[in-house]
Amino acid sequence: MGHFRLLVVGNGISAYGSYLNMVALNVFIYHVTGSALTAGLFMAVRLVTSVLAGFVAGRLVSTRDRKRLMVGSDVTQALALLALLLAPDGARVGLLFALAVITGSCATVSQVALRSSVPEIVGAEHRARANGLLVTGRSLAMIAGFASSGLVVAHLGYATAFALDAVTFVISATIMFLLPVRTRSAAAGVPAEGAAEQEESGAARGFARALLRTAPLLAVMIAVRAVDGLGSSSHNVALPIYSDSLDPAHPATFISQFWATWALGNIVAQQLFGRVTKKTGRTPGSGRSRSGRA
Repeated sequence: MGHFRLLVVGNGISAYGSYLNMVALNVFIYHVTGSALTAGLFMAVRLVTSVLAGFVAGRLVSTRDRKRLMVGSDVTQALALLALLLAPDGARVGLLFALAVITGSCATVSQVALRSSVPEIVGAEHRARANGLLVTGRSLAMIAGFASSGLVVAHLGYATAFALDAVTFVISATIMFLLPVRTRSAAAGVPAEGAAEQEESGAARGFARALLRTAPLLAVMIAVRAVDGLGSSSHNVALPIYSDSLDPAHPATFISQFWATWALGNIVAQQLFGRVTKKTGRTPGSGRSRSGRA
């Protein structure tokens, strides 16, 4: 678990930069364009890219070296941020949309690769503990990133925020690259081309059958998530605009405080929910305790 703790630190550092950048980028694009529509499109591109990347991430982590995928994702995001820093002012809006595509896809692939590698890195018996460490690290990074974003942008500027995010990705990539961890079972090997095609074809057919069986329930879940996503995306666009109207000189201040408070409340709720579940032995929605009693 010693190596995995270092991995958690690296992942938390990159997560800190991502959460700091979430505030900085959302405020920056509205500050540069003055258009709520452009700000909304930027967030939409980032979210849609993340969703689409999810469809290919599973196949990538099954057929490619997961460690290289994680290192490559961090390095790619660092280079994209560096390009944004070096670009002239007139080209930055276009680069921001390219950055939205890169960060959305790379973040998804990296997280899928990391989560699927946990059992191989720490062993199946330590999987729950390891995932708990990852969640704790990212939760602390979320609070720190949101809380410090207003101070960084207000006192050091957007360029410093983007540069700091790039540095966090470089640190994360370096830690992952240097750690002697195995992200794939040694017994798994690399299947032959024909065997790989058969496996992918069988997996695709199995997925299609499962999708057809669960289509009604899945449609309801998608509808619920769509309504939730509409509300979330609306306030994500509104927050930078409202924050800018409150304090045009320091537009990141209010949104930073808002997200830091949200992150803290989210973590407190998770901890309380976990304690209640552990104490009562009841799982959500089951209507009965884990022991089977009503």
